[in-house]
Amino acid sequence: DTIKILRPINDATELLSGSSYLTIGDVRIVMMSLLVHLDINSVKNVNSQVEVASTIKAKLEVYWSLIHQSFIIATLLNSRTKFSAFFQDDQPHAKFTLQKMYDEYNPNNIQTALPRLTSTHSIFRALIQSTSSNNQYNTHEIEQYFQLPLEADHINSLEW
Repeated sequence: DTIKILRPINDATELLSGSSYLTIGDVRIVMMSLLVHLDINSVKNVNSQVEVASTIKAKLEVYWSLIHQSFIIATLLNSRTKFSAFFQDDQPHAKFTLQKMYDEYNPNNIQTALPRLTSTHSIFRALIQSTSSNNQYNTHEIEQYFQLPLEADHINSLEW
């Protein structure tokens, strides 16, 4: 039945339009679920249903490719979703993206003037040590964040 293919799209529309505290993480979970549903139904049904599912899936994938990268950070920082909105294979890339952004914008990573060093070797050794210690701290802080449990769905994650 074509209804079986379209029902989750209707359910997603109702869920997203009726949510009080909708976040990008919520949208990501819905989009990923729809893509999986359409992927399954684009191969195992009758020809007309396969065509409907494949066409809808192709349109969603085009849309998804435009917004996917922007959603990664916002989804990870949503205390109700974190990694739960990512497929297992996508989690390392998502974590790397967050780490990269964190390192880039962390005020502790702003380069301060290094003490005057006498040899070329000591200059580079000091540079490597300062960079690696900052990255170890940053990685540790991000790991601690991911270890915290997810917030309950009824929590308004937009309230600070």
